[in-house]
Amino acid sequence: MPTTRRSIAALLLLSGLALGAAPSEQPEAEIDPLAGISIDAMELDGDGYVQRLDDGRRVAFTVDPTLQRFADRLLERNRVPVGSAVILNSRTGRVLALAQRRTDAAMSGDSPVALDPSPPAASLFKIVSAAALLEQGEVAPDTRTCYHGGSGKLLSQHLEDSPRQDKACASLAAVSASGTGLMSP
Repeated sequence: MPTTRRSIAALLLLSGLALGAAPSEQPEAEIDPLAGISIDAMELDGDGYVQRLDDGRRVAFTVDPTLQRFADRLLERNRVPVGSAVILNSRTGRVLALAQRRTDAAMSGDSPVALDPSPPAASLFKIVSAAALLEQGEVAPDTRTCYHGGSGKLLSQHLEDSPRQDKACASLAAVSASGTGLMSP
């Protein structure tokens, strides 16, 4: 299964996709339930997004039209050359918005930016970890922390305080605003 197809399959499973086909419409031979499904082909139908497949099935996406418009406009308004915005329901895992943008000048290729598995997941884990620390009241945005190491990989010894080695210091707010990696000096 190609990488993009695997990403779409994972997204559809995460989003609680509903494939509706009557049993009588199903051929006896095993069919690929994801064949023909494309986020780019979803259309607004009433108050939700759907895709009608050539074989008669109707795919109902969990994407919320208001949030989708917001995410699309956010990328457009900020002239993001290559990027995506995904909004998930943290309780259900359903995809509420999946916006993506790729300008011709920024990058060639036709794979969906939001589903591209090549960027490292570490950046997402940094954001999730920072959000959890803030939510639990473990740190404030302006709390300065000094650290060492972690520029190439994070080892257990990097998590231990070492006044002799902890020379790089920053607040969560400063690191987030500058785009610096949360563990990079």
